[in-house]
Amino acid sequence: MANLQRYGAETTAVNRAILVGSQSDLRWRLCPHGTTYSYGLGRGDLWLVKTDSNGTEQWNKTFGGRNFDIGRSVQQTSDGGYIIAGSTQSFGVRNSDAWLIKTDKNGTEQWNRTFGGRGTDEATSVQQTEDGGYIFTGFTSSYGIGGDVWLVRTNSSGHELWNKTFGKTAPIMAGRLSRLQMAGL
Repeated sequence: MANLQRYGAETTAVNRAILVGSQSDLRWRLCPHGTTYSYGLGRGDLWLVKTDSNGTEQWNKTFGGRNFDIGRSVQQTSDGGYIIAGSTQSFGVRNSDAWLIKTDKNGTEQWNRTFGGRGTDEATSVQQTEDGGYIFTGFTSSYGIGGDVWLVRTNSSGHELWNKTFGKTAPIMAGRLSRLQMAGL
């Protein structure tokens, strides 16, 4: 049975964090929504918490601005850092944009990039590709016919290489990426 710890202030029940652990113990790496209302700058900031295998906090970081920002997926990268996917209302073009954040092994931001247009756009799952770039899935109402599943490929610095939309499937949403599904991308 996993050792579960509670993170966040006692005054609110809406604090949830993206949790990261050692490479061998990442079975609990994502809680339902990686955001906090108790720490950070805004109405809700993306919250990343690093724990050891016993659930003891090693560090925590918040990312965001004055509006609502959320994390949906985190993966450890080949350099020992982390890549985080989610959405931001604080940065980008308008409404909500898909958001990638790259950190070092201590959770210090190395870069962040937004993706999207005038509609609502969100990244829900991210993976590092074999060449060191990234690929994320999510949904977009800015491109395609609106409410489409969205697949975006970036280079190692998070700059877009290409993006594809797939049908009007907002109720289904985009699922998790796996390395098997990414073959050849």
